[in-house]
Amino acid sequence: MRADASATDILALLSLLPDGFPNREGMLDRLQSYLPPEVNLHKAVSTLRRVALVHGETLANTPRLRSLSPVRLFSQANLRIPPRLRTALVDLYIDLLIEGRDYSVPNSHVFIPPEFLNIRSVFMDAYKTGDRREALIKASIIYTDWLPIRVGSAARVVFLLAWQVVHAPERLSKEAHQAFARAIELHIQAQDATGEAYDLYELGGLYIWWGKLEKAEESFKRAMKLHARPWALLDLGKLLMRRGKLEEAENATSTALELLKESHDVLGQAHALRRLGGVYMRQDKLDEAEEALCEAVKLHQQTSCILGEAHDMRRLGGLYMWRHQLDDAETSFIKAADLIEHRTISWESTPWACTLRTQNVLGRANVMQMQGALHISKKELVEAGSFLSEAVQLHRQAGDILGLAKDWQKIGEMHELGKEIDEAEEAYSKAVEFHQQACNRAGQAYGLKSLAELYTQRGELQVAMKLLIRAAELRARISSAEVAGELDMELRLRELEQRCKSEGYG
Repeated sequence: MRADASATDILALLSLLPDGFPNREGMLDRLQSYLPPEVNLHKAVSTLRRVALVHGETLANTPRLRSLSPVRLFSQANLRIPPRLRTALVDLYIDLLIEGRDYSVPNSHVFIPPEFLNIRSVFMDAYKTGDRREALIKASIIYTDWLPIRVGSAARVVFLLAWQVVHAPERLSKEAHQAFARAIELHIQAQDATGEAYDLYELGGLYIWWGKLEKAEESFKRAMKLHARPWALLDLGKLLMRRGKLEEAENATSTALELLKESHDVLGQAHALRRLGGVYMRQDKLDEAEEALCEAVKLHQQTSCILGEAHDMRRLGGLYMWRHQLDDAETSFIKAADLIEHRTISWESTPWACTLRTQNVLGRANVMQMQGALHISKKELVEAGSFLSEAVQLHRQAGDILGLAKDWQKIGEMHELGKEIDEAEEAYSKAVEFHQQACNRAGQAYGLKSLAELYTQRGELQVAMKLLIRAAELRARISSAEVAGELDMELRLRELEQRCKSEGYG
């Protein structure tokens, strides 16, 4: 390493890539063309491979150069990426996206979807460091066009990409808040209640993104007084459920359902019924939840909405797992998977087949994840591993970081149940890493708690206590309703403190 001055810098650069560098033929040479001439990429990679800091593997049919999670986390925490190297990597992905902007071209699918996670990570880092180049913004728009689920208008997507950085939201949130305040003021001056309501809805959405749920609720309720919309009511219901206000969530969702009935929006009714089923599940009203979900299935069948029916069946499967009706749950998950597969085949000959295939990936991934969880409940660990491995592959293909985080959490639980403690530790660590990337503090706290429990089993109580303290710090920064097991975490922390003292750790 000392003989190759660039090796450490390249290791730092590679730590930006959660999926590792795509080592296809010519890709190293291509990155080299963006790097400063004094950096010898091939030599640096050879050095890193020789000292086992980087290894080669094949992921999603792409050969890759990767670091193990502990190496990558250490590099992120301790190594500085030279700005010229960071810009080189950003430029590589900008050009790949611009060249692959047309997703009807088969060759684009070879290069773009396998890089979803890398692109997100590299672009978020670029925004975090102040990169606001027009080329980066254009590439961000192309990236969001590729994603299975559209987030909104291109301008808003780019803003959200820029804003998503966990550690530096203050300046951006201030700018965004000022922009919406100006827009709301102009709509008030123009006596445009509808426009003011839309701005308040958008502002509420940003408050949710920032974790300011009380302000989000206030913004949504102000908007509802100006212009009641059923879909906004559904969003308000979802927000209220996150805040633990389950009765209010039920009222908002039920009101949305009635408005959708009045407008004869059958698909909207089906969606609202699924949401209502979720609210009932949180309230332990399982019979009402089953009734709502079964009605949603009927409406989706009536409108031939295959994907909607598949989501209903997946939610029903979750309900049956809650009741410990594991055979019924398995039947529901299999039905959901079959529906998604049927939708893919039935649209295969249409001009939209390419887009729909990408959209269906996420649905399949979520079903595989639930089936994996089901087999963990049945202690069928081989079957669980098979389903969860497929879920990881599909969520990676879809670029769904939060989905990946949940996959790895379940994989950790599977290994822990099988007494494979080292494998469980690796899986939980990946879950924490992905939750951090997804800005999901609640999930990150839960993963840290799982790691703490592993270290407790090993008798490494000081490490366990540090992890629980980190989890508690994360919990303190968000609404208590968002972190499952808050009281349990505090009790475990106190228990660990007592054990540490009793065993002489102070």
